[in-house]
Amino acid sequence: MDCHFEAICESCTFVVTTIEFRPTLERQRDDASAKGQVAREQIFDGLLSRLDGEATRRHVPSDGHRVRDRASAL
Repeated sequence: MDCHFEAICESCTFVVTTIEFRPTLERQRDDASAKGQVAREQIFDGLLSRLDGEATRRHVPSDGHRVRDRASAL
């Protein structure tokens, strides 16, 4: 990647990302892996896992109201 800081944003406790950035995060993870940067690769793996978890917890019922998880919809 061409950023001098490479993972400074992703290690910040204030970073917020969405599923739209998954391809970029995957490229950054792959870049870290290619460079043998295990800690940086783990940062991106964690972000990707959280994104995947968020995507599976979200549920939009037929009435169109977004619910965070299925248990709260009952």
